[in-house]
Amino acid sequence: MKRKRFAFHPACLLFPKLGKQELQELADDIKQNGLQNSIVLFNGKILDGRNRLEACKLAKVQPRFEEWEGDGSPLEWVISQNMMRRHLSASQKAVIAFDLLPLLEKEAKERQRRSKGRGKKVAQSCATFSGNGKVSHIAARIAKTGSTYIEQVKTIHRKAPELLDKIRRGQLTVPESRELANLSPKQRRKGFTNFFGMSDRPNDIETPLGICRYLHDLISPCYRVRTILDPCAGRGNLTKPWKKRKVISFEITRGKDFFECPQTILCDLVLCNPPFGGDGINQVLRFFERILDVVSRRTPIAVVVPMTFRLDQRRRSTRWRWLRDECPPIASIISLPRDAFEGVDYFCEILLFNMPKLMPHYFLPDEYL
Repeated sequence: MKRKRFAFHPACLLFPKLGKQELQELADDIKQNGLQNSIVLFNGKILDGRNRLEACKLAKVQPRFEEWEGDGSPLEWVISQNMMRRHLSASQKAVIAFDLLPLLEKEAKERQRRSKGRGKKVAQSCATFSGNGKVSHIAARIAKTGSTYIEQVKTIHRKAPELLDKIRRGQLTVPESRELANLSPKQRRKGFTNFFGMSDRPNDIETPLGICRYLHDLISPCYRVRTILDPCAGRGNLTKPWKKRKVISFEITRGKDFFECPQTILCDLVLCNPPFGGDGINQVLRFFERILDVVSRRTPIAVVVPMTFRLDQRRRSTRWRWLRDECPPIASIISLPRDAFEGVDYFCEILLFNMPKLMPHYFLPDEYL
């Protein structure tokens, strides 16, 4: 029997589709455990669940649908649902709020049309949870960001619309993009590598051997290490200085996917340089969360991250609260020069966890460059 084709509600398209690997993981879970949450429809269109629908196709599982029966704004509801599932920076939320503006304006016109001459009861049933007010303020409340940031995104969109995708992917913040937008197009193109050092960092770039040696020389005198976990090993640079140690390594290009690893891994140290091109911070966060899921909470961890992983956050940021309240405290930070990775100009650092014997902060010495 041929499956019915559904159109997507515009609100459903505000958030990006899952990558191929994440989609396959979702499909595998659905195949094993069934579809846990129904795909939600609104006026015959998919409001929430396009990734679940695609995963059901991959898993060859019959999807389950239900009509949205909430009160107020379906836009607000779907944004709320997705905000709970994702770790987004204040800048990323501001772009989502910007994308919301035309949808909110359309919804407001429809609400006026439906309520005109039909009494207070119908008008109340059409109201949004966020109430009345300037559309940008409503979008800010829904996306949990600041209306000032949204106004800045408007300016960036007018001057340099190509920067918005960089913000969506976590590669630029709104303040950085605002400064870049004030440059000429030629200066702007140079700016990704020279002005902010935020060019796309390739996913397959190797950790320089000098940095690998420094981590060995810093950690090995303080901690007894017999087994090392390397979740995205590449060519194995991170573990090369660690002679006569057992290494548990994963590398997707060689068919060993860390997200299909055992639920428990016994090791004395985790060394990780996750990919952070493309999806940026979200990829780093996925690797970090998976590491914490499979190793002991006291296992020493060293992970290379973009500086915006720790910075560029507001009080209401999900990632801010997660780093502050849920993950182990940062024991030490190793500052790297922005040209530490050959051929790439990028702001990054190394965060160390569960290593109280080390000092709080280090600069990478010249002899390791």
